[in-house]
Amino acid sequence: MTTLRVSCASFLLLCACGDDGGGPDPVERDAAAADTGAADTGAADTGAADTGAADTGAADTGAADSATPACPDLRPSGAPELVISKIDLATGQVELFNPGASDLVLGDHAWCVRPAYPDVASTGPTTVPAGGYAVYTLPAEITLDPAGGELALYSSGPFGIPDNMLDYVCWGTGKGSPNRATEARDGAHWTGSCAPAPTAGAIVRLPETGGVSADSYDTTATFSPTACD
Repeated sequence: MTTLRVSCASFLLLCACGDDGGGPDPVERDAAAADTGAADTGAADTGAADTGAADTGAADTGAADSATPACPDLRPSGAPELVISKIDLATGQVELFNPGASDLVLGDHAWCVRPAYPDVASTGPTTVPAGGYAVYTLPAEITLDPAGGELALYSSGPFGIPDNMLDYVCWGTGKGSPNRATEARDGAHWTGSCAPAPTAGAIVRLPETGGVSADSYDTTATFSPTACD
């Protein structure tokens, strides 16, 4: 019995003081994770700056005003009611200009290249607009020689009366007999020598000229109907 008590006592002592086999009592760490919530990394407002293209709408590059130009006035004040503005010797086309403020309806107006006297209205439009142009084609009975010729325009007959002549043009050597050169000079429709023989097939009246002498005409131009308004 004695031995058992010692052993028991020793056992109790060992139980009270002995190593429990565990490591030193560690300091209890705050197991709760430190507040590691990500810092507010919401992307900074990177909404693209207003890069809407600057107003680069093309500058108004529309073609410069291409409206039809105003018709040139081919004769100063005192012009007759119709003026011969261009002649195409090859095709027999003749352009007339109306310097008046009102449309001109053709009546007894006639071309004259002796011995032919065709009505103007039978060769093209019956009306020439105010301040505008109209193109006519001479009939086959009239031929225009580039080396020399003439063309007269009358308001009516009789054709031997200078006052009935509206306009007259001669070129090169002029027209051989019969012609209307005398009536043209007597009626102050022409003075001096004829215009030079055309080099490009046409005779073109120059703007703001009297139309009664050679220096009123360009005989180096080609024929092109006047485009104006």
